[in-house]
Amino acid sequence: DDDYYDRLLARRGRATHADVQRLIKADAHRTFGTHRHARPLQSAIRRLLDAYSHRNPGVGYCQAMNFIAATLLLVMAERHAFWCFCVLIELVIPPRFYSPDLHGVTAELRVLSDLLSRSHGALLAHLARAGVTVEMTCSRWLMCLFVTELPFAHTCRLWDLMALDAAARPGCSAVPLMGCLGMLQLQEAPLLAAGSADTLLPRLINLPATLVRRRPPPPRARPRSALARAVAAKPLTRHVAAGARTARAPGPGRRALRIICLLDGPAPRTATAAARGAHTRGGGARGRLA
Repeated sequence: DDDYYDRLLARRGRATHADVQRLIKADAHRTFGTHRHARPLQSAIRRLLDAYSHRNPGVGYCQAMNFIAATLLLVMAERHAFWCFCVLIELVIPPRFYSPDLHGVTAELRVLSDLLSRSHGALLAHLARAGVTVEMTCSRWLMCLFVTELPFAHTCRLWDLMALDAAARPGCSAVPLMGCLGMLQLQEAPLLAAGSADTLLPRLINLPATLVRRRPPPPRARPRSALARAVAAKPLTRHVAAGARTARAPGPGRRALRIICLLDGPAPRTATAAARGAHTRGGGARGRLA
């Protein structure tokens, strides 16, 4: 329905959503304020989030949704960004992720702690002794879907995996959870070396920045769009989705590492290598973690 978005925007003046609109306006004003087109971008963020709050009044608006909307608006038209936003919130990420009680985020963090206790018990015990919990930092990683934590191109690559994972089977994507687990796993040794909370907490907060490998751009011409650059650099659809249905699922620790490695590793150049890479990595299904 081409008029659906316009009909949602026509409800913006209703008094029942006054509190939600004030919160959206305040958060939109703080979103990507240094961008050269910050003012029109922030206006579009307000419209998109206002429209969604009327589409889904049970959720309304939750902080961190502004970063999701802003990322989509940077790479596509407002109307298309709205529908992509709906797909992300309602189909890709776990249910009730942005509900008022944050039930979905709480459940994901409990699953993350459980996975850490199984595969990295020493790290979880070390964090507990220092009085630091994964909720202190991983909740922000999950709620913002890494937008504020990783460079834009890396975030787009992670979102690409997330969408492929959700499309490969019924249900939501496990990629955000595996991304958190993978980053903690890759930095396990430095975190264990930090003795007190004063040194451990800053390392945990700055952990995503330590994983970014800076590489010079290739000599060939690159697409102008940041999203197009991210996808063109590694066409994940070709070598991840190819084996999503038939691949055997490795343990969660190995899957987490593979998801992180996909952000920077070289893409297969042949169809055989693509199929082999997809079979090795496996499809991302929450039900296949066991």
